[in-house]
Amino acid sequence: MEKSLANKILTLTKGQWSNESPWKGWMVSSPYEISIPKSIESLPINTDFLRALLVQNRNSFEEWGKMDDSKIIIPTIKTYDIVTTFTGSEIVKRDYGHRLTGYDEYDIESRLNNCDPCWDEGDEIDAEWMDREGDWEITDVEQVTEDINRIKEMMGLITEQDYCKNQLNESKMSEINIEDYKKKSIEEGNNEWVEILDRFPDEFQREIIDERPEGSKSDINLIKNWKLDPNYPITMNLLNLLQTKSVKEAIGRTPRHVMEMIKTNPRYRLELEDVEHVSDTEIGRKFGLKSGEIFDQNPKRYEEYANYDPETAEPSTMVNGELYWGMGRLIAALLRGDLTIKVWSVVDETVI
Repeated sequence: MEKSLANKILTLTKGQWSNESPWKGWMVSSPYEISIPKSIESLPINTDFLRALLVQNRNSFEEWGKMDDSKIIIPTIKTYDIVTTFTGSEIVKRDYGHRLTGYDEYDIESRLNNCDPCWDEGDEIDAEWMDREGDWEITDVEQVTEDINRIKEMMGLITEQDYCKNQLNESKMSEINIEDYKKKSIEEGNNEWVEILDRFPDEFQREIIDERPEGSKSDINLIKNWKLDPNYPITMNLLNLLQTKSVKEAIGRTPRHVMEMIKTNPRYRLELEDVEHVSDTEIGRKFGLKSGEIFDQNPKRYEEYANYDPETAEPSTMVNGELYWGMGRLIAALLRGDLTIKVWSVVDETVI
């Protein structure tokens, strides 16, 4: 929206409010809890944008109608990671992680107050037994830097070529035809492999096929004693996973600048203080790695994956508490600053 048009809207709204600021002596829970005049609300403008325009220019209310266009604030959509906490007298303190879009932190708070979405619709990331009256609050808000393609798409500026490129999933699993694959395996006499696959949900079968396409004897020996518990993907708190050996080693195997981006994120810093780059470790020196050198054949993939929507990411695979497959998805989640990741939780009864 042009600032000149926004200026006219502010002028008209002030007249409809009889030149009296609705925020004067403001006692409501949020500056967004205002009534927009019907005549202004009927304008062909998104109501959320309109409300944000009024709110973000509220401090200059006395100047509405005589303000220079250059002083007008045009609201823009931003993305926030937030944590909401509920404390109840009977049970627990529960924390929920959300990734929400809004015009500012007041807008996010107002949306939660009005259950759009509800404060407890995020992923549960922590729970603690307490003895307090029931109430909820926002305990952490952090604005997320959006990648340019997501912004372009929201603004309608992304091209069809860009859209197709950025809708690619990091795995080929969606292209795997399970029935054709198993039919071919049976024709080759590999019935035991098919019997193993049949124990799992289709989505996890695709994960196995993608990681172990041959179904060799070693693949059979690896997976024959696997059991899912539960039989569907679960949401894991990343702070818990960051304390495991497999995840710390995976972070150390990324390009050095990727490792540093993750280690210096305030959310993860304490859990990752002891993480070393693989080229600085004994095993790295054993293999003759130079400083900053890594084993990865496609080191650019992590930052590419980070541009994907976390809601569409395939679950990683965790075996007996350690992340086993899907490390690239984990690194992408850490680069985005996510609070949680979805995983298939496998119990390998061979080592129990």
